[in-house]
Amino acid sequence: MGTDADVMAGGAPPRPATFFGEPVALLALVSRRAPAQAGGAMLGVIFLGLFVAKTTMGWIGSLYETMTPTVFWSLDAAIAAAGAAIIFALSGVLAPRC
Repeated sequence: MGTDADVMAGGAPPRPATFFGEPVALLALVSRRAPAQAGGAMLGVIFLGLFVAKTTMGWIGSLYETMTPTVFWSLDAAIAAAGAAIIFALSGVLAPRC
């Protein structure tokens, strides 16, 4: 884990806070903001989502050896664009209501 002096000297950048590779800030936010009755379930949903995301990421990463780099990175860009399009399409539903 690099310090600010290491970064300035060209060393490794500091890593965000993680706990066994999981984003601590996300888990803290969910545990703080979730209703008391559903806190454990919400953390379970976060871990399930992380499991699905990391499993999918590993499966797609295994395709690198069977594809040309151009096709692989085009697939990567298409997945990112599809995710952005889904979020944009659902922005009315996902927007907070005041």
